Parts: sequence; structure tokens; C-alpha cells
Amino acid sequence: MKALILAGGRGTRLRPLTHTINKHLLPIGNEPMIYRVIKDIIDADIHDIIVNLNVGDKSIPDAINKVKWNAKFTYIEQKDPNGMMYPIIMAKKLIGNDKFILHAGDNVLSGGLKKYIKEFEKGNSDAHLLVTQVDNPERFGVAVVKGNVLLQTVEKPTIPLSNLAVTGIYLYNSNVFKAMENVKPIDPNNSGKPEYYPPPVHQWLVDNGFKVTVTEVTGWWKDTGKPNDLLLANRLVLERKGDFKNLAKVANSKIEGSIEAKQGSKIENSSIRGPVSIGKNVTVKNSYVGPYTSIADNSVLENIHIENSIIMSNAKIHDLKTRLDSCLIGTNAEVTEKIEFPKASSLFIGDDSIVLL
Repeated sequence: MKALILAGGRGTRLRPLTHTINKHLLPIGNEPMIYRVIKDIIDADIHDIIVNLNVGDKSIPDAINKVKWNAKFTYIEQKDPNGMMYPIIMAKKLIGNDKFILHAGDNVLSGGLKKYIKEFEKGNSDAHLLVTQVDNPERFGVAVVKGNVLLQTVEKPTIPLSNLAVTGIYLYNSNVFKAMENVKPIDPNNSGKPEYYPPPVHQWLVDNGFKVTVTEVTGWWKDTGKPNDLLLANRLVLERKGDFKNLAKVANSKIEGSIEAKQGSKIENSSIRGPVSIGKNVTVKNSYVGPYTSIADNSVLENIHIENSIIMSNAKIHDLKTRLDSCLIGTNAEVTEKIEFPKASSLFIGDDSIVLL
């Protein structure tokens, strides 16, 4: 079996962070989210991995090459935003007649992939979809099922047919290439740019007598397409990360709960309440860091209170009277209180930013 990871797209819902970084490299639990996908794939004994990229994107291969993986990686570039299913066409020769898993690089799943692959193999299906119950099915492709068999699937229906959303994780045999040859792109968002969405592909398979089965995700699954989703995924990962090691130098500080801190980091006159992940060469001084916070390498936190947040590398947050909660703070950012007169807030805000004062 092979794997096809989708790591392209523009990440518009996570701007301004994604103006300077591919969304699949945004940190969850203090590591790029795509690492979790790769780990799950390799853990499922799949070692031939194809990664779909935006044209000219070197950041994903560079990030992957920083780790010694037990896998071979092949990269394919998608010139136009033709939809998440279009890379199947692009990867046809690389996949050949093998079965494969298609995994969106921004989908975070608990429990790994092994049991879903086993169900796909056991059911002798042509396609196998992972679904999950959601409160807002109009945001997703939804599935109508009988037992574990797919009957109907529609992308972002105006009137939801069910509350089962189809995740961005699918298993296929080579019959999916027949579907791709016969379906046409659709435009459910009225954007003027039709794209290849999953429901028409899966519906074609159903309508033409192929077996499409489903499994409901029993743990948690997150599509990290929006800031709140990213924060929740970070929280879920930290809750279940385990194997925490605190290698920081700690002085006159109170440590509670699970704390991961890497080499070179210093905690001084502070209170840390886990789960918290702290990267390399981080300084935390005279501060409170609450649960579900990830702090990336080389960041400085001094005289602040913060929790439930993601802080990217080289950030500096200091001298704040306001308690910070549910924050996404980007690379090289600085957050502090203005001390000189006049006492007014000075904001330097990029495109697509959100500021809550």
C-alpha cells in the first residue's frame, strides 16, 4: 500500500500566519502538523509516500528532510487549485495498481490508521471513507450510510442529509482512477472555479456498482482549517502526547502536571501548569504558563500570564497586565504593553488578522 498526502492549498482561513508558512507546517504539540500524518502512515507499515505540493514549494520537503524517516518520499506539484481529489490523477503512474490512502495533511486523527486500513482490507472494498458526527454538516461533505456501506454523499448540502461528515482520509484501490476519468469538477461555493471534490467521485463508484464502505471515527478528528480548530487540535495532542521530558533549567518555579521542555530552555520565578510543551532555548521568566500551551524554539516569555495558546519560534511576549488566552502568535512576533505616553494601543496588523481587545 502507498500513501498520498495532500500538502498544497493556500490556507486562506489561517491567514496571516499562512502568508509566510505553509499551513501544514503550523505547529501542533510543538511540531509541524504534517509530521503527525507521516508518523501515522509509517506506523501503519506504509513506507512509499507521495506528497502533493504547491508549485515551487520547497518548505515541505525541507521540513520532511530534517527527520530521518523510514520511508521514501516522492513530491508532485499541483499548478492550479483544481480540488483535493485532482492529485489522484497526477499520482496515477506513481501509484499504479497498488492500493493507497489519501490523507489531507491538515487532518489530525487520534488512534492512528491501522484499524481503518484493516477494515478496508477485510471488507474487500473499492473505497473506504472515515466519517465523524458533526454539529454543522453544511460545512462538510456528508454521507448517508446503511450499516457500513455508503449509499449517498453530497458536498456541503443546503439541507443536510445526515450529520456524518466525511473526513479528509480515504482508502482506495485502483478503481478510483475510473471514477476520476468520469466525474466532472463542481462549484458548491459558487466561486466560479469548479474543483474536484470527493462526493462526486465516491457517488460515481456507488452508482456504478463498486463497493464503498465507511468507518465512524471513534476517537477525535480535527480539520485544522481555522484558528480555533488549530488551538483545539493542539490541546488534544498535548492531552495525549505522553513521554514528557523536562530538560529545562528550573529555578524558583512551580511545575504542575505534564511538562515537556527541550534542551537550552530556562524557567525562572514562574509557574507552569501542564500539559505544556516548550521548545529549545526558550526563556520563561516571572510568568504563568497555563495548560494546553505550546511554545516554540527561541521564544521569550517574561512578566506575562498565558494559557491555551500556540506560540511560534522566536516570539517575544513580555510585560503585559492583560492575561492572554487562546492566542496564535506567529514567528518573530512581539507582544508587549505600550509604556510611554500617550497611553494608547499601537497596532501593526497584516492582512486577514484578528485582534480582540
